[in-house]
Amino acid sequence: EPQMAINLPKVNTLLPENFAIKQNDAFDKPQVVIEDDGIQVWQYPSQLYSDQPRGVFNIQINNAAPLESAKANVLTALWRDLYNMNISALDTEANIAGMNISLSDSTGLTLTVSGFTDKQPQLLERAINNLSFTVEQQAFKQAVDRYIRELNNKGQQFPIYQSFDAYGQLIREGGFNQDELVETAGSVSAEDLSNYMNTMLSNNAIRIFAFGNYDEAGLNESVKRIKDSLPKNREVTDFEQAQFWEPQPEQSIVLRRDLEVADVALVDAHIHPQPGFESLAAGTVLQSHFRTVAFDTLRTEEQLAYAVGAFAPSLDQYAGFGLYIQTPVKNVADMQERFDSFKQEYWEDLQGMTEEEFNQLKQSTLITLNETPKNLNEEVSPLLADLRLQRFEFDSKEQLIKAVEGVTLENAKAFYQETLLNPDAARISVQLRGTKFADEPYADLPNQTVISDLAEFQQEMKKQ
Repeated sequence: EPQMAINLPKVNTLLPENFAIKQNDAFDKPQVVIEDDGIQVWQYPSQLYSDQPRGVFNIQINNAAPLESAKANVLTALWRDLYNMNISALDTEANIAGMNISLSDSTGLTLTVSGFTDKQPQLLERAINNLSFTVEQQAFKQAVDRYIRELNNKGQQFPIYQSFDAYGQLIREGGFNQDELVETAGSVSAEDLSNYMNTMLSNNAIRIFAFGNYDEAGLNESVKRIKDSLPKNREVTDFEQAQFWEPQPEQSIVLRRDLEVADVALVDAHIHPQPGFESLAAGTVLQSHFRTVAFDTLRTEEQLAYAVGAFAPSLDQYAGFGLYIQTPVKNVADMQERFDSFKQEYWEDLQGMTEEEFNQLKQSTLITLNETPKNLNEEVSPLLADLRLQRFEFDSKEQLIKAVEGVTLENAKAFYQETLLNPDAARISVQLRGTKFADEPYADLPNQTVISDLAEFQQEMKKQ
């Protein structure tokens, strides 16, 4: 009779067996516990979920090349894409065992392993060993196709999404014009990626943030596994992060693009001249009221838009205030004019605001800011944000809460005058012109610098 071959599933070696909670001395904030050969480890136990045998282990393999060259930028994205394809089986095995792996690209690569901590060192070792692989022609070609298709699809997105994407690229290093990225992706080879992977794994600085159920012995073991899997000839480089534009009074930076879709999108932000949490607090409290009034006036009453709103952006140390819209009704210049008159109308509203109304806004802002994180990922996220901004006190969230507690209606009015009503405030303007308005004018701002090449602008811009 025929013999049936039975394939049993491989044994999952990542299932946790030990759920013990690791013992640590008291930490009042995250601190560096290991400095070893260009590998720096920050540790912090969870303050809210210290009874859970879980952790978030975040590894930044830092290299500044993707900020400086379109080619490196494209190759890093292709690397991330192919890596994620390659580890799908490992990812599934990890998920079944209550863990996750993710790889993102920015200034180099960031690998995050999270979930139960018992078998994390083993998962980590496999995740890191997978970072270098043989780049196969066919797979490479498919990754390039996916990358170019994704970039081109962005052009079909709602203009409002495209405008915020452009805004994000404008304010911080590492932005490149889309056509440059598409052209670069079309010209790189599998061999380029192999060489780049080798160069980057051999030249980097590594910063790890271990949040949750870890102790020094376990962290030392993980560092050893990471070191063993890196090239023997590794050189340690300086740790570099993408720098933000430093707002200058009497400077408006303007990005203009023609779209492949019909509507116009506009983002108009004024930046407060004083860095610090006081101005951020004022903007944070006012933002919901400003948004409601903008929505009621520009959308409900005047029917100018489907998507309209207000936001209080922060650019590292600086805070701003602004409006955004996607409109099928007005061209860029006319919409900008309507924004400018709306800024004056809102000022009338703000002058009529009572202390009681302001305090309600303030209380609801504080409720949101003081909400208890629902899990480890939510708890670690403000700490990782501080780490990315090199704020090693790790207290930005507390500082903002303290500043919001102290903010008064007078402060809020002064903030508004120094941003949206200040003709000398630094400004950021994204003007996207839909096909329906292709023959109609863009908006001119006072003191404007119109940016044609993102990468060139970012090399020359003043940075914080």
